[in-house]
Amino acid sequence: MMAATRVAGGEWAPFFVVPLFGAVAVYGTFLLGAKLHSRRAGLVAAMLLATSPILLFQLVQPMSDVPALAWWTLALLFAFLPGHAAALAAGAAAGVALLARPNLLPLVMPLAWFAAGWPLRQPRRLLPLTMGLAAAGALLAALQWRIYGSPVASGHGAFSDFFALSNVWPNLAVYSSHLLRGEAATIVLAVVAAAIALTGRRSPQQIATGRPLLPAVTAAAVFGAAVVLCDLPYVVFRDWFYLRFLLPAFPLALVGVGGLTAAAASVLPRPARALALLAVLTAAASTNILVAKREQAFSLREFEGRYRAAGRYADAALPREAVILAVQESGSARYYARPIVRWDLLAVDLDTAVATLTAMHRHPVLLVEDWEAADLRKRFPSSRIARLDWPPRTEIGTSIRVLLFDPADRESPGRVHTDRFR
Repeated sequence: MMAATRVAGGEWAPFFVVPLFGAVAVYGTFLLGAKLHSRRAGLVAAMLLATSPILLFQLVQPMSDVPALAWWTLALLFAFLPGHAAALAAGAAAGVALLARPNLLPLVMPLAWFAAGWPLRQPRRLLPLTMGLAAAGALLAALQWRIYGSPVASGHGAFSDFFALSNVWPNLAVYSSHLLRGEAATIVLAVVAAAIALTGRRSPQQIATGRPLLPAVTAAAVFGAAVVLCDLPYVVFRDWFYLRFLLPAFPLALVGVGGLTAAAASVLPRPARALALLAVLTAAASTNILVAKREQAFSLREFEGRYRAAGRYADAALPREAVILAVQESGSARYYARPIVRWDLLAVDLDTAVATLTAMHRHPVLLVEDWEAADLRKRFPSSRIARLDWPPRTEIGTSIRVLLFDPADRESPGRVHTDRFR
């Protein structure tokens, strides 16, 4: 998707892909809520998703999380719509979602259950669903075969390197903490709405049958459990923003919250319902925005801009024969500037690698973020170059600094002038 927009619109066009898919996810969530419960539930769900701190954090980053979220939202919406054409579209949307994030393949099972009805009232819809998935599955297998040597290979490495049952319990604690930290407003709204609905004038049976709340909550629980089960055995990431792994579960979960909120509002006298809903949504959305600000969702330009600045500088300043040794900056260096060597994957000492590249008439340089310097020294304890004990050619950034070192300057550090960019 980004490649197509790059061809059509130039360098900046790919950066519109993720925000546009964020809008698709929000509107699709509204339609899901309207289909499974009511337009009011859809409105609540869409508002909660649009202001979700983790969505706002990912919305301006060129990563696959938000596009995958949007495609899964569309797949779910089509799965709940009647007809074989909708089932075919559900399979196709899920297929594109899997091209973005193949590790979510198990989500096809609850999707098929939704498409076939509860329980399997329309089994014939499974055929068009499978047909929609088949093309994307074949393309994914071909891509992985071409790039990694096997249809079931992954660019991340072996399955056993990333998945283990020992990760399940730590991830339960980590994701619970992430949810409380990032989505506290939504959780509180769900608990309060459920308490009001259950203790109000309507019985639980009336709440479940008067509006189709039970199907919405059931779908949210089933699909959410599938998403969580995909991620619990995965590597434990303790940073808050890895809550992004759970984003595909958000639309249905928020539809469930929206349904509970609508049911709670129906307990109130009719003239007070709209005002109460407006007040609740304002409070929840405002809290979400404050949390997003606290988590630096609106400061990402300052943090992430270093990649483009460093890549552009390297492209302008380095000779054509340069090779950049990098890890954190390797993607941007390769994209904007020159060929790269990942120093963390070297099978030889850093000094040997630099000497080899120099003998090949290449110009090796190091592009290192300030926090990586300790990792570089630890990776190559006997290397003189890894000490980085001479002035860098360039220093880019403020909160995180990117440093460009030329090993050729090590012999005459007094003649080096450091360019500084903020």
